[in-house]
Amino acid sequence: FNSVSESEWGSYQVALVDNTYKLIWDATDRVELYDMDTDFWETTDLAADEPDVVKTYQERVRAAVGTPRDNHEAYRSGEMGKNRTKQSETVQDRLRELGYVE
Repeated sequence: FNSVSESEWGSYQVALVDNTYKLIWDATDRVELYDMDTDFWETTDLAADEPDVVKTYQERVRAAVGTPRDNHEAYRSGEMGKNRTKQSETVQDRLRELGYVE
C-alpha cells in the first residue's frame, strides 16, 4: 500500500447491488451507498446516513469475496486466482480467441 498511489488504490472497487441498495467499496475503505428504488442514477450517497446498512453490505461482500484492499494486495502480489478451478481446453481456447488470456 505504501508504494502505490492512493488514486490507484481507489480505483480498485467492489460493488454489491440488489433491489434495495448499491454499495460501492474501494481499497481505501471509501464507501458509497445508493437507494436503488428511489435513486437509480446514484445522485445521493447515503453511506453516512445508513451506517448499519453499509456494515451489513460490507459483511456480505467480505463473506463472498473478501475486502477490496485484501483483493488488491493479492492481485498485486500475484496470489490472486492461484486456487481457481482449471478451465477446460475449450474454454481456454475461447478466452484466447477473445483476447482475455495469452
